[in-house]
Amino acid sequence: MTTSKREFLKMAGSGALLVGMSPILGACAGVTRSDFEPRRGKAAKIEGLEPAMADILFLASLAPSGHNMQPWFVKRINPYEYVIGIDKARLLPAVDPENRESMLSIGAFVENLCSAASSFGYDARVEVIGTSATDENLVKLTLTKTTPSDFPISRINSRRTVKKGFQNRPLSADHADTLTAVWPGHIFYFNQESRHVKCLADWTAEAFRYQTFRDDAQRELANCIRLSKSDALKYGYGLTTESMEITGFAGWYVRTFMNNEDVMGASFRNQGIDLYAAMAQEGAGWIIIMSEGNTVADLIETGRRFERMALMVREMGIAIHPMTQILEEKQWRDQYTSLHRSAIKPQFILRVGYLDSYPDPVSIRRPVERFLQA
Repeated sequence: MTTSKREFLKMAGSGALLVGMSPILGACAGVTRSDFEPRRGKAAKIEGLEPAMADILFLASLAPSGHNMQPWFVKRINPYEYVIGIDKARLLPAVDPENRESMLSIGAFVENLCSAASSFGYDARVEVIGTSATDENLVKLTLTKTTPSDFPISRINSRRTVKKGFQNRPLSADHADTLTAVWPGHIFYFNQESRHVKCLADWTAEAFRYQTFRDDAQRELANCIRLSKSDALKYGYGLTTESMEITGFAGWYVRTFMNNEDVMGASFRNQGIDLYAAMAQEGAGWIIIMSEGNTVADLIETGRRFERMALMVREMGIAIHPMTQILEEKQWRDQYTSLHRSAIKPQFILRVGYLDSYPDPVSIRRPVERFLQA
């Protein structure tokens, strides 16, 4: 091949190779969440599980997680009592050795579950029972019948992470106030013109570059990527070309001619570094979410508050892109946390921005029966 993969993908992204390719692209489209929808109905037939609860658990599973690993399981005690825990087979020890981000994901899962349950006429009482990030069982959930709420389920179904296409205008004062009011004193917005944001963008790019050339972290990423439709359907978790926003001809090329080992190559790494550095400079600014501490309860509550905010942004035309490498790499984490009083712990670093057009969610999800335990 006379053209390198990196050059080929740049040509594809520019549209130079798209002429006459529509039939091929239509026949070779990648996998999206809709490919799992027919399988979702099987959850309603799980013995002892009410159809409404199957729907609630499916909606809970639409929570975000690092590399879309979905690190949760649900243990059914009886029809109204459940234990939510962490699936140790789906942790990310290279980038999340203390399970901090996995705890945040469990919190987002809990928030989705509680919101969905209220819409179906259940009050969900949450009790954090885990005391360590290595504990398997983390949350006890008790449901009681009540009047259905007016919570819009569409917010859960339509939430997605977006990485590209951010406008550079700042958030309106009303939108910034609405988002930070989700957790006063813990959620902070910095517009793109602030000095704080310039530091965040520069450090994020540097931390990403360092992490990308850390082989254990890059191998972890490679193992999470599902390039073939059969792999996506087999696992139901991980990253597809669509969820990585490698679409059109570039997506077809990656699925057809690349494999997971190519992720370890210098070309893939350097292209990712260039793209990430460019994205870090785009958008309306950044949102930082802090917690009071790093206990299991602190992290789960922070994950819940994040998801509460994330479920609001689509209606405002705002995208959220977690860019967490500063908190994952010790050198940059120490630098960044030294800027804040010790009682407050940064847990989320989020790039935000308005979009011209909001895309539909595409990240794959496991059917309920795969994470539900009797």
